[in-house]
Amino acid sequence: MYRSTVLRAVTGLLVVAAAAYGAASAIGSTPAESVNANFVSGPFHIVFTAERAADTPATAASGTFHATASVGSIGLLTLAGPVTCLDIVGHDIGLFYAVGSADPAAVYDAIHGVYIYVTDSRAGKPEDVNFVPSTSSTASSCAPIPAIVPITSGTAQIDPPTPAVKRTTLAVSHNSTLDKTIVVGSGGRTLYELSPETTRHLLCTQAKGCFSVWPPLKVSSAKTKLTAGAGIKGKLRILRRGRIFQVTLGGHPLYYFSGDRSKPGAASGQGLHSFGGRWHVVTATASATTPTTTSTTTTPVYPPGY
Repeated sequence: MYRSTVLRAVTGLLVVAAAAYGAASAIGSTPAESVNANFVSGPFHIVFTAERAADTPATAASGTFHATASVGSIGLLTLAGPVTCLDIVGHDIGLFYAVGSADPAAVYDAIHGVYIYVTDSRAGKPEDVNFVPSTSSTASSCAPIPAIVPITSGTAQIDPPTPAVKRTTLAVSHNSTLDKTIVVGSGGRTLYELSPETTRHLLCTQAKGCFSVWPPLKVSSAKTKLTAGAGIKGKLRILRRGRIFQVTLGGHPLYYFSGDRSKPGAASGQGLHSFGGRWHVVTATASATTPTTTSTTTTPVYPPGY
């Protein structure tokens, strides 16, 4: 009875998470890459290996995945299957595996695949992970999104090791749906700000669950160089928020929206009301002609309640 109740709760949480996240999109030529992981996060014990040949799409990956969840001596579920997608950006790893076996078998009715987003243990920053279940057994892409669930023990490592990301560039793009020139981040993903939030008055916090829906635009350290593309107005800075470093523009923290499913040009978060304010796509002008670079950072003390 207890096992069944906990199992339903765990499965329910996974299905809810699937609604908040989607497959990311970034396919292109890459060097050969591989990852090995054996770690614990909450009730989950994760073990996987994955590799991808040079100049092949993310969906040409291979490997194996095995996950168990338990509370004390009570086993809740087991999931296993082949890795079919691997994408690495800096120290962030994204992969997808198709569920080949599940215990209890009923879990397979709800989960046919799982996206995993995890930070390389050698990144010099906190190691985090996300688990995003899917009702599909295939994935068209698996580009990493920010991971926020702490890894409590173990490692996940990229081979060969990748250097820390030293530069983050914000670009501009014309959004035909909004008919506006907007600011975009990695892979052309739309960036948002929350009004009336500022760096001195933070409304979107991890403690409130905001980061699960609105992942912050993060960099690896306060020393990262920030580059603003033509047409972006306002000072780029870096805000230290406990365990992460978030990019800000003109005094406003920048975020992605999980509902955009990481698709370039998607802007479904425009005008939404949540977490004490209204979300707006960050707009730009077409007047600037050259990018500007800054290494200026700010690391204020994070306010109580974070």
